[in-house]
Amino acid sequence: MMNSIKMRRIIGKDYKNYEEYIKHQKEKTNNPTKRKKWLNKEWDMKINIFRTTFQYFKDENILKENMKCLCFGARTGQEVVALNEIGMKAIGIDIVPELPYVIEGDIHDVDFGDESFDFVFTNIVDHSIYPEKFMNEIERVLKPECYSLIHLQLNCKSDKYAENDIYNSESVIKLFKNSQVIVNREISEICTKEIIGMNWELLMKKN
Repeated sequence: MMNSIKMRRIIGKDYKNYEEYIKHQKEKTNNPTKRKKWLNKEWDMKINIFRTTFQYFKDENILKENMKCLCFGARTGQEVVALNEIGMKAIGIDIVPELPYVIEGDIHDVDFGDESFDFVFTNIVDHSIYPEKFMNEIERVLKPECYSLIHLQLNCKSDKYAENDIYNSESVIKLFKNSQVIVNREISEICTKEIIGMNWELLMKKN
């Protein structure tokens, strides 16, 4: 029985270096057909889905007005827009920027200081080549007693840009060294599953 993150590499072999990994990931983010869809057909739809998600956590007093929020791997920035629309001060990072919502950044080496943010969101754990380092960066930039929300795609067929297959949430939880689990549950909203592609969420609180 698989109970951990399974690493996978393109064409069944390792990248020669980190730059090859970045180049491969940029292929998806720079794909003109995908970007056109993200910025047009799916733009409002995804903002609405993210807004509903984040509003729930605001209603639960996890998110509070004017919190500084960072979205890892935000692509064209719908999650950033949604957070800002409910009163947050959010920015996203991605290897391909989409200004003004998303600036260039590396999820494995974030260009922000320790304890810089009140809330972190990501849904790209499967695209990380170094998941433990990724989770370490999430914890590093997060202030104590603050939260990270992780959306996952469990037990789903991966595309060629996924670097790991995730079979259960515990395998991701174990990567956090200084956080406790607050929420560990299936995402029930059909629109999130079908449009965003995520079926599980973790809410972690930094110690």
